[in-house]
Amino acid sequence: MIKNFCIVVISVLFAFPLFALPSEEHISASVPGLQKGPLKQVPDIVKKAVSKRQVPGAVILIGDREDVIYRSAFGDRALRPKRLPMKADTIFDIASLTKVVATTTAVMQRVDAG
Repeated sequence: MIKNFCIVVISVLFAFPLFALPSEEHISASVPGLQKGPLKQVPDIVKKAVSKRQVPGAVILIGDREDVIYRSAFGDRALRPKRLPMKADTIFDIASLTKVVATTTAVMQRVDAG
């Protein structure tokens, strides 16, 4: 369930104008209890993946049509020739994302359908 949620979150990243958002961690005050709910697990899950070297880094963005609810960067955006830390406003090369986008859309439709 959490992995599917992360896939959905990553796909949402491309729906927001990144240049208009702050580059530091952002947690919206518009959703009460957000830190106590499922969102509290997100940093731990991503940090664990980075520490296990499953991914060098990640930017997580969760939001809806009106607000960015959570945004944070983890790990590194480059390892060679020099290690560079990930920033929340890092721009990613979106080559070869057809499978991810198509799968995410299919998963979201299945979740909506029940």
